[in-house]
Amino acid sequence: MVNARMLGAEVERWAASKGMTVADLGKVMECSELQVQFFLKGRAYASFAQMERLAAALDTKVSMLLTGDPMRSETTIIQPEGAFRDLAKREFVLNLIYDYADVLDATRTCS
Repeated sequence: MVNARMLGAEVERWAASKGMTVADLGKVMECSELQVQFFLKGRAYASFAQMERLAAALDTKVSMLLTGDPMRSETTIIQPEGAFRDLAKREFVLNLIYDYADVLDATRTCS
């Protein structure tokens, strides 16, 4: 999921530079805001057609979104320290955090 997180971060960065919201991205991708949020977190994948629409809306190419910038990803997604530099451990912890956040979001919408 590392590359999926990097892609999500890259799309989020491009969208922010264009002043686009999650709702705007949902319209472009033709999916729900929840699906967009999962995509941006690296927990869901976009189809190639969705990627083409995203690239057009963001005035870039699909290849630019897919390439991303690993160094920016490392410094903006997480600052690895100590044992967290181990990719498998980092992914495990990030997945736990995202799962917990998803449960919290779900309980807020049910209340």
